Amino acid sequence: MNSDALIARARITEGLQALPRHELKRLWADLGYIILPAAPEWHDRPETALQTERLIAAIAASLAEDFASVPALAKVSGTTIECIVRDFYELAPNSPVNAKKGGNGFNGCLQVYAVARVMQPKVIIESGVFRGQTTWVLRQACPKASIFCFDPVLDALVYKDRDAIYSASDWSEFDLSALPVEEALAFFDDHMDQGRRILEAQARGIKTLLFDDNAPASRIHTVGGPPIPSLDRLMDESLDGEYLAWTYRGRRYECQIEKARAIEVRNAVATLRNFADMHRVTGYTPARITCVSLR
Repeated sequence: MNSDALIARARITEGLQALPRHELKRLWADLGYIILPAAPEWHDRPETALQTERLIAAIAASLAEDFASVPALAKVSGTTIECIVRDFYELAPNSPVNAKKGGNGFNGCLQVYAVARVMQPKVIIESGVFRGQTTWVLRQACPKASIFCFDPVLDALVYKDRDAIYSASDWSEFDLSALPVEEALAFFDDHMDQGRRILEAQARGIKTLLFDDNAPASRIHTVGGPPIPSLDRLMDESLDGEYLAWTYRGRRYECQIEKARAIEVRNAVATLRNFADMHRVTGYTPARITCVSLR
């Protein structure tokens, strides 16, 4: 940015800062934006015992339905699931990550927490760390786990786990041979080719995976920075060989579904469950968590 641009930017910033708060809100409203406080959504919650108990029961019922379709989670009792939901509900307000935009909200964090809490993996691989919200969630669920965090940019971290190992390299470059991968859980929120992640995990012996931002061809246009291709598109045999393109907030994306590779990914997957987004249950931001069991 040249000096003239910097001066112009400084003048605009100074002018905005001089506006009364109500005028600033009106300006953004005229531009089509709504100003919200930079606070996590889970600070908005019911206040009576009746409301809270109904919310927890509804969340547990939705989670139990998803768990029933995942071999590693299917035997968990409804009572246990409700206890996990209750624990997370009390835990969430303590999160050290207060940013509202980006990352997982209440629903996604709850689902990641619940899966990790049930499985109690000895090793957790997290590819895509961002501010550290889900690292904190995973640590609360699994205090004794060895957590390995991978992200090309680690400057945005708000929470940094003192016992985790962080790397700016891709997770596929890390040597896991000395780790008990048969007792590992991998969470991919890195907006990368999800078929690639499936095959990498299978080659390393990891059986249970969580993905964020998976979406089918009909809804991929609602995902910012989407994985190309997403797992749902690779699992859809009717898309083999198809060219797909879409626009998200003015930016165009495209991909070709390679049939041979899609078949390879499908052959690696034993079960796949797209968890409920739970927005209708909780009112919080919809989640896009997918749980995959590999052959």
